[in-house]
Order: sequence, then structure tokens, then C-alpha cells
Amino acid sequence: MIRETRDEDAPGVVDLLNEVYPSWLNTEAAWLHRRRSEPERSRRLSLVAVESNRIVALGGGRLDHEAARAGAARIHVAVRTGSRGRGIGGRLYERAEAHVVANGGRRLLTTTIDEEPSRRFAELRGFRHTLTGRISSVDPRDVDLSGFSALETEAKRQGFRLVPMADVSAEDIYRIAIEAARDIPQDEPFGDVPFAEWEQAYWRHPSMSFEASRAVVYEAEAVAFAMIHADRDRGKAMNEMTGTLREFRGRRLARLAKLGTIAWALENGIAQILTGNDETNAPMLAINESLGYRPIDAELSWVKEV
Repeated sequence: MIRETRDEDAPGVVDLLNEVYPSWLNTEAAWLHRRRSEPERSRRLSLVAVESNRIVALGGGRLDHEAARAGAARIHVAVRTGSRGRGIGGRLYERAEAHVVANGGRRLLTTTIDEEPSRRFAELRGFRHTLTGRISSVDPRDVDLSGFSALETEAKRQGFRLVPMADVSAEDIYRIAIEAARDIPQDEPFGDVPFAEWEQAYWRHPSMSFEASRAVVYEAEAVAFAMIHADRDRGKAMNEMTGTLREFRGRRLARLAKLGTIAWALENGIAQILTGNDETNAPMLAINESLGYRPIDAELSWVKEV
């Protein structure tokens, strides 16, 4: 049976997500937050396939309300390994595509894990591969933090201060995030997301850790940050975003912020920090590799013109 999702589906949906996307930080609170905070203009359709009272697949589509251009839409389908090859994913996809096209979607975007069945699924439906994202992981206990203090001292001499995210305003981080997001390789340029929408989606995200995240402040305003989502019960964290205002780049401020988050993780029982970067994002990949992040998986981005 295929039906629209309900709030009470959260445990089953997250169990499925943890099976299909084990590299990411999936929680019930995060799924419910995304479901409840997305603006109405995205026109999201969210579906699940249920067999014997168990969610075996999910899918849906929405207009990309963060894209700079009209007509961008995102579609997703995920099917448990044991339920594949029976057409469930195809039926979910058909309903999702029909929904977004009916609502004005003309450039369809999707992501898949880097595996043959998922690649074949996308190709058979007319998608072309555009970008490859590298998923990397590091154990904070393996990171060399010996240079952290010296880097922070040097930054202080130049007028910069490293502080917990709780010490800065949402407006400061929003300003950096919007500018930095426009420089991230992606299929659709990042648009003018209203502050209220950004604040609800990112600043108020239930996994967002104001203790773990770090900002770099210059003359009372934040100019760089590293945002962390943390699940202390599972000893797992994820880099949500790292960014620096363009005029302050090249001063190792992103590295300083990330080292601050790693130092916190080491002191608070986090055994794994995950991050994702497009393979063409050379500056951020260089920072992560120098800190000890190593590839563990990959995601593929796809585009289909309707």
C-alpha cells in the first residue's frame, strides 16, 4: 500500500533511512522538523510504501524553494534492500514526478548512493549524472590537535576570536551561510532564501549543536563558522556547513573553526564526524583531508529536463 506519510511514521522512516543511508545522521526529530518546517510554497508530496505494517520504501517530490531559478524540483526514492526489484520504487517515482511537474517543476534533481541499482534506476528514467559528492569520516581521537592552540593564538593576533555558536547571532551566520552556499558546486544556484525560512530550517534544527558549533568573530561580527549536528547518545556528529565570508578567505579561519568543533567532539564522547563535499570543491576537501577525514562513501547528483 502506498500512502502519504504521517507524523507517526517517523520511527519506520528513520529505520529505513538508516538502512539505505547509513553514512548520514538520521533521527526522528530531524525528520519531523524537516516535515513541519518546510514552507508551503515547496508543495511537498511525501509518500511511503507499507507492507505488513512495515515501511519498506519512501518517496516524494517538492519544488526547490532554495533554488535561484524557478522550475527546479527535487525527487527522492528509497527502497529497502529486501524489497527492491518489485516495482515499488518505480511507482513512488511516477507519483512524485507527476506531482512536481503539475506544480511547475521543469528541471528535476535527485541524488542516489553510488551503486549500480540506483544508477540504473536514475538512468532508466531519463536522468543524467552531473556531480559526485564524497562522504568522509573522521574519528576525533585520530586528529592531530597539537597545532590548534597556535592557530588560535595567531588568529587572535590578527583580531579574530573563536567562540561557541551560542555567542553569535543567527543573522550573522545567515549572512555567511548564504554567501558561502552560492560558491558550493551544485546543480541549481542557491537563491535568496528569506531569513525566517533559513532560521527555521537550520538554526532551529533539533540536531544543531550550539555547544559543538564554532564561529570566528572579527570586530564583533561573525565572519566564518563550522556548524555541527550532533547525536551524543550515538557518539556521532555531522558537519552541516562550514563557510567564510569571501573577503576573509585564505586566512585559515575555516580550519580554525573546524578544529574547534573537533576539539569539542573529542571532549564529549563523539567517535565519528561525517561530512559531505562535491569532488570539485577543492578548498574544503583540502581542509578536511589535512584534518584526517577519509572517504567512506559517495553520492551522485542527477538532473532531468522535463
